[in-house]
Amino acid sequence: MDLVASLKAEFPLCVAGLTDEYIEQNPDPTDAEPLNNWLAIMPAYMSWCIRSPRRNELLVLDHTVNALAEFGRFSRPEPSHLNFRSLCNSRQRALVAAFLGWCLSGEVCVHEEQVERSLKHWQAA
Repeated sequence: MDLVASLKAEFPLCVAGLTDEYIEQNPDPTDAEPLNNWLAIMPAYMSWCIRSPRRNELLVLDHTVNALAEFGRFSRPEPSHLNFRSLCNSRQRALVAAFLGWCLSGEVCVHEEQVERSLKHWQAA
């Protein structure tokens, strides 16, 4: 599965989303503009991580994984600054889980225990 293409297909706002330059200058998706526009922001950051796996010095992957871990714990629409999971449909949640699985593939250096816990939240119905 081409994860980047799938992210673009399932999250249409991602295509009109953020540039790589913006992401590199703003490595934490929770601070990205427009605030709380998670259906555009998070897929753009996940896509950047997949396309730039060796750019660890920018900390984009670390911040993205941290944000997904935080979002994974909340399944309700409120509070809006943590509601990404509740905004996602089942296919989108499956793609987030696939991204987290990719993080565990050995291609990038992540805190595996955190990613595994987060993956369980994203895989839950």
